[in-house]
Amino acid sequence: DPNGHYVTLVPQITAIAGAKTSSVLGGQRFTVTGRGFAPADGLFITLGAGRARVVSASYTEAVVETLPLGHELANVSFALSMHGAAATCDAAVCGGFYFNLSTTPAV
Repeated sequence: DPNGHYVTLVPQITAIAGAKTSSVLGGQRFTVTGRGFAPADGLFITLGAGRARVVSASYTEAVVETLPLGHELANVSFALSMHGAAATCDAAVCGGFYFNLSTTPAV
């Protein structure tokens, strides 16, 4: 606005669908629902010390995929930010993610 006032939309996560366990090699996809997720190039997603890739995003839904981590992590939290604004999320929804060796396929 001409007076220098800005409005920041804070993203909100209401649900995460899909397994909350990923191989340490990544590749686990899940769907995040809520609001304030578009455009996809503004989303930054972490799972504890790990990252996740945005596969697709709309204003109300984002499909994300875990990236390789290389080591196990237990009970980490999912975090999402949109252009630096951190999403609000209940701990029961955004907590409890695991990166396990046991879910990594052996060849």
